[in-house]
Amino acid sequence: MGANIYIYVSGAGEPFFFRDSYNPCNLAWVIGKSYWSDFPDDPSDLKGRIGFLEALAEITDEQIENYLRSKSQEWRLSESERKELTRILGNKRDYLKGILTSHQIIKIEACV
Repeated sequence: MGANIYIYVSGAGEPFFFRDSYNPCNLAWVIGKSYWSDFPDDPSDLKGRIGFLEALAEITDEQIENYLRSKSQEWRLSESERKELTRILGNKRDYLKGILTSHQIIKIEACV
């Protein structure tokens, strides 16, 4: 399970796909957000949907590290697992940031 986000940009035939799984690699959870309660339900609320995704794209490495550190005991993460999750979350953030800063968004569809 997870949030499947399709980001349509001007001049591209196919959308960009962004998946945020409901597991320790969920980028929204790093900043205390939820797709169920914080992501705009209304597909016509493009500004709100972009704003939600921009908040994810602006997450810092420090926020990721602090989030994982706070969950390490609960999830029983080893140091190597925490480093791997830090890398994965950073890559997801960077992918999303690249889409949002390099393209004109015309539509966002989501299945959350």
